[in-house]
Amino acid sequence: MRPKSILTLLAALALVAGACGGGSGDQSPADAIAAASLNTTEAGSAKVSIASKTTVPEALAGGGPTSIEFGGEGAVDYENQIGEMTMDMSDMGAAAGGPQLGEMKMVFEGTMIYMQFDLLAQQLPEGKSWVRFDLATVGEEMGVDMSQFTQFSNNDPTAALQYLEGATDLEEVGTEDVRGEETTHYEGVVDLQKAADNVEDEELAKAFEDVIEIGGQAEIPLEVWVGDDETIRRMTYAFEMPAGQGSTESLTSEITMEFFDFGTEVDVAIPSEEESVDLQELMGAPAP
Repeated sequence: MRPKSILTLLAALALVAGACGGGSGDQSPADAIAAASLNTTEAGSAKVSIASKTTVPEALAGGGPTSIEFGGEGAVDYENQIGEMTMDMSDMGAAAGGPQLGEMKMVFEGTMIYMQFDLLAQQLPEGKSWVRFDLATVGEEMGVDMSQFTQFSNNDPTAALQYLEGATDLEEVGTEDVRGEETTHYEGVVDLQKAADNVEDEELAKAFEDVIEIGGQAEIPLEVWVGDDETIRRMTYAFEMPAGQGSTESLTSEITMEFFDFGTEVDVAIPSEEESVDLQELMGAPAP
């Protein structure tokens, strides 16, 4: 995934995590969503599944696959901002015309990300088994303060109100079963420019605008499924990103996340510097 798509994905995750939720009764969709957002984070932790599908225009596929998929499961501790995921990346490697990437393990702590591919094991320096990079550093190099987005994962009740500044056209569209639980289904749009215009924090507003400029998309369609316990059970959002290399075509990615087993214990071992190598160093550039 190129840096532009990473930043757009992070913006979507940050906003959706706060702007999505639900409830019942006489609450408006926006109020129900705000309540469910708080309930989800106040649960402290949850298991998470993720499925991603990127559609490639036929003109760019060159006779190859027109969709790339990956997915996996893990657990997230909202309070301590740590988590882990195990992803099946086989389809991504095959679609790129290279060897299958196979399984990827990912551990994160705040903005620091650690990844482990079996395929890369022989290419790492002796004694290293993980590749690490800091999303804050990646954002800084592209002119985006990613630290502003990390606040979306805390338990501050006032933060949820900021998430809603960009949520528009929210409506209840029905009820559905998610992992054996009855849920209320909502649809809407996260408008990054509206969020930038309405939030009081000037630095956060600039971060939203920077992501719009880099990612090229101001509105992100979203769907949310909320359980009877008023927690987020599933959310789906889609975004487009320029294909690059002089093409006017765009790639379309759809991400679906499900949350379950709230309050689960998240026991994550953060790799040490002795066990990991900085991504920039691995690529031959000076590490920050």
